[in-house]
Amino acid sequence: MTVESAVAAVDLLGGIGRTRDIVAQGVPKSDLGRARGEGLLLRPRVGVYATPSTPP
Repeated sequence: MTVESAVAAVDLLGGIGRTRDIVAQGVPKSDLGRARGEGLLLRPRVGVYATPSTPP
């Protein structure tokens, strides 16, 4: 998997998703961390990831 696939997995969940739901799609936690580090995903709270375009 890649950071782009991590973003795609979050997009499939409507732009926001829990870590467990994203990992269940086959995305490694390390890819989530890298996507966050590159600014491709946000982590509004522990265990939740969102795309930057997700409305507040």
